[in-house]
Amino acid sequence: RLNQIFEVDLALRIILVEDNDQLIFMDPATDPYPNANASGELIGLNTGVINQIIGFDAYEFGHLFNSSCDTGGLASLGAVCGGNKASAITCHYTSNFEYAMVRITAHEMGHSFDAPHTWNLCQIGSTDNMNSGTAYEPGSGNTIMSYHGVCNPTQDVPEGPHDYYHANSLERIYNFTDGFGGNCPETTETDNHFPEITLPYTNGFYIPISTPFELYAEATDEDGDQLTYCWEQYDLSPLNTPLGSPQGNEPSFRSFPPTPDPMRVFPRMSNVLSNTSTNYEVLPTYSRTLTFRCSVRDNNPTIGAAVWDEVGFFATQEAGPFLVMVPNGPELWTVGDYTEVTWDVANTDGDLVNCQHVNILLSVDGGQTFPYTLAENTPNDGSRFVVVPQAVTNLARVRIEAADNIFFDLSNGNFSIQEASAPGFNFDAFPHMQQVCIPESATIELPMISILGFEDPVTFSVEGLPNGAVANFTNNPANPADGTELTIDMSNAEQVSAQYEVLITAMVEGVDTILRTVYLNTVSNDFSTLALAAPSYGEVNVIETPTFDWATTNNAFAYEFQLATSPSFSPESIVEEQTLTAPPFISDILLEKSTAYFWRIRPVNDCGPGPYTSTFAFHTEVFACANYASVNVPVNISAQGTPTVESVIEVTESGSISDINVIKIKGQHDLVKHIAVSLVSPEGTEVEMFSGVCPGSNTALFNMGIDDESPLSISCPPNAGISYQPQTPGIMATFNGEDSQGLWTLKVKVINTDGNGGSLQDWALQICSNATVAAPFLVNNELLLVPPGAFNYILQDELFTDDEDNAPNELEYTIVEAPTQGNLIYQGEVLEVGEVFRQSTINAGNLTYAHTPGAEMTDQFVFTVSDGNGGWVPPTVFQIQMDPNATVSTTNLFKENRLLVFPNPTNSFLNVKLATPINAPIEARLYNVQGQLVASQLTKTGMDLIQFDAKRLSAGLYFVELSLKGERIVEKVAVFK
Repeated sequence: RLNQIFEVDLALRIILVEDNDQLIFMDPATDPYPNANASGELIGLNTGVINQIIGFDAYEFGHLFNSSCDTGGLASLGAVCGGNKASAITCHYTSNFEYAMVRITAHEMGHSFDAPHTWNLCQIGSTDNMNSGTAYEPGSGNTIMSYHGVCNPTQDVPEGPHDYYHANSLERIYNFTDGFGGNCPETTETDNHFPEITLPYTNGFYIPISTPFELYAEATDEDGDQLTYCWEQYDLSPLNTPLGSPQGNEPSFRSFPPTPDPMRVFPRMSNVLSNTSTNYEVLPTYSRTLTFRCSVRDNNPTIGAAVWDEVGFFATQEAGPFLVMVPNGPELWTVGDYTEVTWDVANTDGDLVNCQHVNILLSVDGGQTFPYTLAENTPNDGSRFVVVPQAVTNLARVRIEAADNIFFDLSNGNFSIQEASAPGFNFDAFPHMQQVCIPESATIELPMISILGFEDPVTFSVEGLPNGAVANFTNNPANPADGTELTIDMSNAEQVSAQYEVLITAMVEGVDTILRTVYLNTVSNDFSTLALAAPSYGEVNVIETPTFDWATTNNAFAYEFQLATSPSFSPESIVEEQTLTAPPFISDILLEKSTAYFWRIRPVNDCGPGPYTSTFAFHTEVFACANYASVNVPVNISAQGTPTVESVIEVTESGSISDINVIKIKGQHDLVKHIAVSLVSPEGTEVEMFSGVCPGSNTALFNMGIDDESPLSISCPPNAGISYQPQTPGIMATFNGEDSQGLWTLKVKVINTDGNGGSLQDWALQICSNATVAAPFLVNNELLLVPPGAFNYILQDELFTDDEDNAPNELEYTIVEAPTQGNLIYQGEVLEVGEVFRQSTINAGNLTYAHTPGAEMTDQFVFTVSDGNGGWVPPTVFQIQMDPNATVSTTNLFKENRLLVFPNPTNSFLNVKLATPINAPIEARLYNVQGQLVASQLTKTGMDLIQFDAKRLSAGLYFVELSLKGERIVEKVAVFK
């Protein structure tokens, strides 16, 4: 019986040791337990008794069974595998074996595996064994680690104890057996897998008080085992109030045994339907926190596995109770009527609960099931007219539930639905209100009801649509038995954010016309006025703290900003991301000098984020900078008097200073507010960078930098390695124009005698001068002609950048915008935005453009060029034109030659040779129309016949290329199947 529990819940199997008959004592006169009634004394002796008879290493844990003693059972916590591993006892004071095993032995063995009590309130005489850290069950509790059945009747939860462990007990035992408790037992690998559980909630939402709610779990199991679910409250509180009268965050819902149903209703549906309550399931009547954990067991027949997850939310007395008002019983509805349902919103549409929409469902079996949807996602405004379906019953109930929350209410009593007296029809419109993100379409379901067999076709019409919107019905006229669906095509609708009252009319000659109103809240996604402004496109010499500005749009309430060092905006290149409400924006991040940056924004509205703007690139000021580190550190700062300590850095290079920064000042002093730090130049100029900072703080550590361009004032504690402005902004510019060569001195002066002294541990200096770099410049940027659906080389004649002091392999092109009608190819690989190629790539003939067959006949890509020294070509467009008369680039060596390709077309082998052989090694390559290399060969001499196997190729157009010394000749070939 114990293994039935342990294997399902804990993946444990207990096995009796060999020679266990030696541990059975039938004669009280000779057994090794002098006082058989004292459980505390017995568990203290038991480990020694067993060790002496079978040995300490012969077992993992022990348990003493006694016919009777002064308690039901007792055990030491977490004793398994330990030195007192048999300190546990079960006293058989009952002939009920099931009760003894579940209520006592499984409980005490749970202690042995480190599971404390889980009950919240149970005084037994003068003792109280509650464990406040695990008291998750109200009152006595009812799981294995509870005290069910032995408490004061006013504290006892009915039904139990049940043969399963509480979620906290599972966690404690799993953690124990994965840790210390797993050091001694035999472990066996199984083929079983843990289930996977997901709770479809985000923590922190609110529900109204005094309102039923339900929780649902989603779980899967790789082995297809039959999963069971157990939802349990997981709140703790130091209070011990009477059962049924919780205070604070005390547990208020009991545990129920696992079931195959992943949903639990709070309280039980039987209580909701009967409008009754219990003292062991108490809905919150005041603001409090609620936490629930769902345990999923796989019930594997070999060995079980359990997992769990939890959700936390709040009840608020600012909302609720949420109540169905009409129908509440015993009203009478008629099939086909358009009838009003009302409810008390009770501020559930307010800021906290924020329930804006509800669903209205109908039961015809007294609330057991709700198969009819009367309204879906209708506004939570307290009233909705619905069409009564063809469902005659005297057991009707209405359920109104939050569309995006967990609470609901039902009719208090049953009401009736009667058959109609005359033929006819009716219809409704779902959803009653919806948001439409232009140019997306809106879909409205128009379910119909045929009353007493009415079959005449119904004609629909629509009024009040946005300008340019078009209404389309799936069928119009429509058969009442089938219904129809209205789609409002907004692809050409006016881009206006507004609410439209749309009137849907249903007409049958000789029958009353029926009108229904729905509301469309349109959201315009016209962002045409959105435009980046500063730093401008291709701007250079931008400061390290630029102001980002852009022209806004009325159709966005926020903007997502991105700044990166690559136009790909890959995660590793992102410098900053922010969600902003309006421009301008100045980043707290100090940008690097002599660096290219890329920025963009995208608008955000009720429909979510829109598309990103085109990318703007800019380049920061170009400086020649050098860093210098101190060598005569650390320097101690005396605790006596007000000393000044110094450390020097020698700069051997001469030059006029244009910017100077102390990139590190690191040390400690009893109080940072008691020191002043200055920098002295070789010319004797002294600048105090900060003094007496953090006056309201007792911080002792400092690790910071000082930079005039930093956007940040000194913050406390100043120990995060961040560069700040000096205390007097801009004062470091005092050194500008001086010669950098000589001894630079950092002074730390104590300005208050209190404290225990400290030390200057490290400091470093950065000195910059304006640099005039020989920037790269474009020599050629010519239109590339490409045969449609084919490819061509981009050579120096088309694209050539030069630089006075950089070689071709140092001139790096970065793709800012990639081609849209084809691909840039480098050695068979497609180049994407942010990827690079070099001038040497072009010079070697390794860059091609491949046109996508059937695509537009013009294309382009945008690039920048950098030389690694701060020289930069701003974003530039390279134009591409598809031309049937274009020839693939060739060069002088092959100019008078001809490439022979046969058979062409082919479905087997492809033979390639030069009409005029060349006695030199030649490389042959075969490309597809995307410009990707599919095969290659290197011949010893251009006099040989080259052969490709075409049988393995897909049907289509290919290009054969022969190359020698950077020159090439190309011919088309077709492969068919």
